[in-house]
Amino acid sequence: MQLIGVLKSPYVRRTAISLQMLGVAFEHRSLSTFDNEDEYRAINPALKAPTLVCDDGTVMLDSSLILQYAEAALSLRSLWPDNPAGLQRDFALVSMAMAACDKAVQYIYEVYRRPESAQLDSWRERVVQQSQGAFTELERQLQQNPQAVASDECQLSVTAAVVWQFVWEYAGELLQPLQCPGLEALSRRMESHPVFRQFSLSP
Repeated sequence: MQLIGVLKSPYVRRTAISLQMLGVAFEHRSLSTFDNEDEYRAINPALKAPTLVCDDGTVMLDSSLILQYAEAALSLRSLWPDNPAGLQRDFALVSMAMAACDKAVQYIYEVYRRPESAQLDSWRERVVQQSQGAFTELERQLQQNPQAVASDECQLSVTAAVVWQFVWEYAGELLQPLQCPGLEALSRRMESHPVFRQFSLSP
């Protein structure tokens, strides 16, 4: 089984770290949808990362669905709580972290990929507000419920830390106005974890 994509993508990185924590054997192929476009397109015509190539050749997209499949079919472990209340909490918080990530990615494409003459100020301001709003709400909820990220090997800890570090590295200006000591501490803790070091953002 192969996981295709570069680790500077938070979607690829959360998938790689989670699969490793789940004990799922896979080969990581660091192909970029931009720098290795032809090779990537031959594997996945949609050019979307991460891409999972299963042992039978099935190609699967979307980090959350890949991880749902891995937990259901390939692992005896889970990175989610085993009770309804905990599952509801973690689904809510992971979805907030992913929203912060998605909007930060849109900001990065708008500011660093789109020509300045084609950028739309109102759209840039909107995605900044959305990403910052999601991070602020995630921080608020984690301050109220710090035990939610007490374990390193849970999907909430993995995703929140991966997203925070990605945005800090590639769009740090989004985070500088924010006061998020909980997320900062979580990121520092998780980045020292052996699996995070194995799949480092900056190899």
